[in-house]
Amino acid sequence: MFNFGRPEDTALLSLQELASRLTGPALADKPLDEMALSEIQEANAYLYAGIQQAVRDDLGQAETECLLLWYEEVFRALLELDEGFQRFVLSPAYIPPEGHHAKDKYLEIVASRLAELNSLES
Repeated sequence: MFNFGRPEDTALLSLQELASRLTGPALADKPLDEMALSEIQEANAYLYAGIQQAVRDDLGQAETECLLLWYEEVFRALLELDEGFQRFVLSPAYIPPEGHHAKDKYLEIVASRLAELNSLES
């Protein structure tokens, strides 16, 4: 695929194009800390699908890395707000957008995030 401009712009354009083809809600156009839980869940789903599409369509390494960074930010926010998501990620059913080989990375994020949340509660 021919990419031009900044990788962030190309990644966002790819994500917006994906969202326009799906029948779900539009991507929230606001900072993560201003999103409702449902908007964060939607962002998680779009980014998950966007990463898989980026890999499938050979979007480019820098662009795919942008999507992964955004996914991790949303992933961390969702861990904080949704205990059901925490349980899902810890279950065998969760497959990271990069595939099974990345599961340990996300389990480490969960362990780190839960430790942070527990220390804040103490």
